[in-house]
Amino acid sequence: MEHFVRYDLPEGMKKKGMQYSARRVPENLAGLQWLRDSTAYRSSTCSRKYLVDVEFSGKSSKYLYCYEQNKPRLLAIYELKAGTWMEHK
Repeated sequence: MEHFVRYDLPEGMKKKGMQYSARRVPENLAGLQWLRDSTAYRSSTCSRKYLVDVEFSGKSSKYLYCYEQNKPRLLAIYELKAGTWMEHK
């Protein structure tokens, strides 16, 4: 996971003052029901998914990536709206 954040996170996401953390999405999705319900998660056949939590200027976002063949591919961006994580269109 550290390699993913350090080397594979797109440079455009790295900004001064931004805080982020990455974690591999668990098989059982414990505590991530909102993710299970999202279109991007359900439609992807990727077996190695990572969720990157980003905090910048008081705004929280989550980026869902597929990591296959040593390359990350963005699947979706989520924003917190009315207390619920929603897929950003």
